Amino acid sequence: VFLEPNGEHGLVSTEKGSNFYIPTSKKQRTCVSIKGLKNVIIESVAWNKVNVLAGGNSGGEGSGVSSCSVLIGTNTGAIYELLIEDGKEKVCKRLWNIGDAEMPIMGLQMDLFPGESSKFFVMAATPTRHYQFVGGPTFEALFARYVGSRNRGFQELPGNLDRSELHFQYNAYPHGTAQRVAWLTQAGIFQGDLVYGAQNPGEKVCDTHTLINYPNPARMNIGESFDGGGG
Repeated sequence: VFLEPNGEHGLVSTEKGSNFYIPTSKKQRTCVSIKGLKNVIIESVAWNKVNVLAGGNSGGEGSGVSSCSVLIGTNTGAIYELLIEDGKEKVCKRLWNIGDAEMPIMGLQMDLFPGESSKFFVMAATPTRHYQFVGGPTFEALFARYVGSRNRGFQELPGNLDRSELHFQYNAYPHGTAQRVAWLTQAGIFQGDLVYGAQNPGEKVCDTHTLINYPNPARMNIGESFDGGGG
């Protein structure tokens, strides 16, 4: 289950690849089967910040924001764009896929460049790789710059984790711009600063990073750590 930050929209994906759009407004209570995602398993979602900001200014819960724009990461390494308008599936299109391997996109985040309304930064993560995408003015135009052999760079941290997570840090989401990113890998927690400038497709917003190592269990006194001294 994936819920939009304002609580205006939701997505449900089943293990058998059935996917549904769940509106939460008072105007519509019927779920919608997403035909363009038949037999697709959703692993991650990035809600379009333009819509999130519009929803946050539209009068609060149940205000009936009719437009839902979202990027979807799948278990086979593809990214789709889904647009729901007035409870109907208007656009559902595959924009990009990893290509050289089949691996799930477990984390997907997006933001707008400061002062821009149609220049996007998107970050996608598998358990072992992360990708950065820059462009606009639409999601389709953005990912078109990365199709085929163009701008196919990624950073890889080998491992065998089945799951991963990717998160942006904000001072006050959705206002302002994401400042840092954290990515869960087997090697540790990858974290880096997001520095926005005049980047073009193929250039990075997160160019410097550190790796936070996990604690060594052999050095942890688990019994002492969790001994509350109670009777």
